[in-house]
Amino acid sequence: MYTNEFPIIACSTGLDSNTAIGIIRISGFENISIFDNFLTLNSKNIVNRTAHHCNLINGKEHKVIDDIIIIYYENPNSFTGENLLEIHCHGNLLNINRIIDLFISDNICVLAKPGEFSYRAFKNKKLNLSQIEGLDNFLNASSSLMLDEGISLLNGKLKSEYLELHNLFLNFRSSIDLLTDFAEDIGDQQAMENLKQKFSKFKRLVNSLAYRSNLNTEHLSQAKVTIFGQTNAGKSSLFNKFLGKNRAIISPLAGTTRDYISEYIKLDDIFFELVDTAGIRKTSDEIEEIGIQKASELIDESFYKILVINPNLPFNLYNNEKFNTEYDLLVVTHIDCLKCIVDLKKLKYKKILFTSLAPIEPILKSGPIGADLIKDLIGSIGPDKLVYNFSDIQNIITDKYKQISNKSPIINKRHRININNINKLCVEFSESLVQDDIGIMSFYSQKFSFEITELIGFIDCEQSLNNIFDNFCIGK
Repeated sequence: MYTNEFPIIACSTGLDSNTAIGIIRISGFENISIFDNFLTLNSKNIVNRTAHHCNLINGKEHKVIDDIIIIYYENPNSFTGENLLEIHCHGNLLNINRIIDLFISDNICVLAKPGEFSYRAFKNKKLNLSQIEGLDNFLNASSSLMLDEGISLLNGKLKSEYLELHNLFLNFRSSIDLLTDFAEDIGDQQAMENLKQKFSKFKRLVNSLAYRSNLNTEHLSQAKVTIFGQTNAGKSSLFNKFLGKNRAIISPLAGTTRDYISEYIKLDDIFFELVDTAGIRKTSDEIEEIGIQKASELIDESFYKILVINPNLPFNLYNNEKFNTEYDLLVVTHIDCLKCIVDLKKLKYKKILFTSLAPIEPILKSGPIGADLIKDLIGSIGPDKLVYNFSDIQNIITDKYKQISNKSPIINKRHRININNINKLCVEFSESLVQDDIGIMSFYSQKFSFEITELIGFIDCEQSLNNIFDNFCIGK
């Protein structure tokens, strides 16, 4: 996929739009002197890890191209572990591309592929696999939790915990070696007691990580809040209410929304992807049917599900399996026909009946019905399951997110598998302690070693690397 044969160049600040400053990085050159023909600054005067102001020139034409700042990072103390030069230039895209083309045309370097800088950092042992995964999470995060886990894997608490796990394992493994080779010197009983103590410390951390790996984090990494329900129930109105603007088209015609639309919203400093889906109904329209199928898929993969129904619609909505799926919030709109409210008990509502927003686009008349009246009609639901203000719906979404995220869940799938494997080995090893069989203990020591080094990323797993670097942007 990549080679280390040539220096590489890329714009790390992106090439999507003009910016005040663009940062171009060049990595893998042998000596800073190769830039003498391009800078109005002698390379002998360039100090490592220090910003220098100079002009960038076309060596052949002696023409000033830009007024720049350069920073030189000498190997191995750079991000890639190679000699690396950062050029801070004016961020006009034409200017950035011209500078990149200048160095490529003069055979100074080749254009980097996506993720190639990070790949070189990995190959030069500046980052391990788990840190690379953290960088991947951080760069491509679609939720606040992914951002937090990304930085924690890169250089934060989770990285420290993994390294502590590795250190505890080394201590634990050395106690097995001590029991095997030096039991006669210190005594079998003392050697075994030492082993049990070291294993106990190791196991406590494994149990803690396993608990966090097995939290219900399904769909938490993307944190979609999906609005679904009947056609013409008021889903798009609720979607617009969240955004505070008319983003979705609203119409009294059923089936107006044929495909899903989404926007990112910020609730209590947490970002969610809000999704408005096509109304679910039986239809002969092929395009609408595709939209309904996509809506079903989005419901299944959502972190928070909001079911919107209009009790005044004539067909029997209770027989539709999607209306009987697990959902977090029931929103009732168009409450004009009071007798229909009693029928809501047939729905498998989970926690809350939301009423204060109703009616949205009322069919018969306007104006919400008071909460007290609704409470009397559906008293069996209980006042703790009613929401009266729109701000309440925002709070219960963030509360669900916080309840899980405050427990520091581990959401990386590969890590969760490794940690659960280690936890399983702990259970099996505990049984081997009862048997007091050194051979079995040594066997499990090897299995522990493989799982832990794979978790931390000391093992070069090409398949994992390829999957990760496919997501990276150019210049990182």
